[in-house]
Amino acid sequence: MHDPTQGLGHIKATGQEGTRGRVILRVYGEDYPLKSSADGEHLRALGEYVDSAMRRVAGNQSKLGTGRVAVLAALQIADELFRLRQEHATLTSIFEDEWAKRQGKT
Repeated sequence: MHDPTQGLGHIKATGQEGTRGRVILRVYGEDYPLKSSADGEHLRALGEYVDSAMRRVAGNQSKLGTGRVAVLAALQIADELFRLRQEHATLTSIFEDEWAKRQGKT
């Protein structure tokens, strides 16, 4: 079993740094081999984000298993996504209303 205290969203690309292809992403002490067309730096940033979310959830609660930590972190990330989508929709609506008002004044 991997130690979750080891590594924070590290990524090893099989090609050159910043290239696309096969990568090994380390999140919460576990290695995840991935084949992706995404840029390695982008994947590394995603891995670090997920790793950080899992570590926040785990905190000092060593009794939580990795699966529970992952689900709770996923729920927090989903909540963040939903809130940002709502904020985006609100701001888009405000922008469209203002744009329409300005177009009508011309």
